[in-house]
Amino acid sequence: QISSALAGNIQTVNAGTISALGQESAGLTTTQITSAPPSVILNSLQTFSTVPNWSQGQLISIITILLRQNYPVMVDGKIN
Repeated sequence: QISSALAGNIQTVNAGTISALGQESAGLTTTQITSAPPSVILNSLQTFSTVPNWSQGQLISIITILLRQNYPVMVDGKIN
């Protein structure tokens, strides 16, 4: 796995990058998250769900991307 300290140096965030980072994805900056193609963020939700240390800014970035892609954040009145 790649250290979260090194994650901030990654220039292109793609599905392979996020998969390799795993829980160390918490080291990605909000700029890296928002510059990734939305499909990469959508396809990385399973990996992201294992990350325990997201910052508020990172979460806002991810949720904003999901909402812009019409991802069903709420299903039957519950957070998906």
